[in-house]
Amino acid sequence: MIASVFLSFTASAVPAPPPATFLQEAEAPDEYQSRFDTAGDDPAALWDLHKWCKEQGKIMQARECLKKIVEVDPDHADARKALGHHFYDDKWFKSYYELSEYKRAEEKRMLEEHGLVRFNEEWVPVDDEPYLRMGMVKEEESGAWITKRELETRAMEAKYRDEGWVQQTDLVWVPPDEQENWGKKLWKCGDEWLDQ
Repeated sequence: MIASVFLSFTASAVPAPPPATFLQEAEAPDEYQSRFDTAGDDPAALWDLHKWCKEQGKIMQARECLKKIVEVDPDHADARKALGHHFYDDKWFKSYYELSEYKRAEEKRMLEEHGLVRFNEEWVPVDDEPYLRMGMVKEEESGAWITKRELETRAMEAKYRDEGWVQQTDLVWVPPDEQENWGKKLWKCGDEWLDQ
């Protein structure tokens, strides 16, 4: 009984909205409808109307404009994005779930038909994927998998050899203009040449 008295008291305590609010809401759809009819099938005009609706807080009408734009111009990227659609493989997907299903089916087909799997938006042979995940690269000449650092080191060493440098130790290379010191059995330490 106390609950019913409380509910009746709280219901009567909420003031009714003023009549002007209802009139404004009744007039707003007419203005929107007029603008919508004027925009017709023009994607640019519908996009402007969509922006106006958002400014006015008319979310449902803004969405209606977006749907009309996509109906008229299926490739309107801004409208598609505003609707939450995803672009992938030259197609628009209305939801992430739809896109995920498409990707799963595509991955299954590519594996079965070609022995390929997706890695960083590329299709690679299934046997190469573990090496790629480790950040390795395939050497062109031998086809062996090596680290990127090793590949860079080999490229640097080849460049030095082509320029006439000689290797004193694993980390020290001697340029051609300093090789006379190397011939004198001196060792380069930093910028200096020292006797052993």
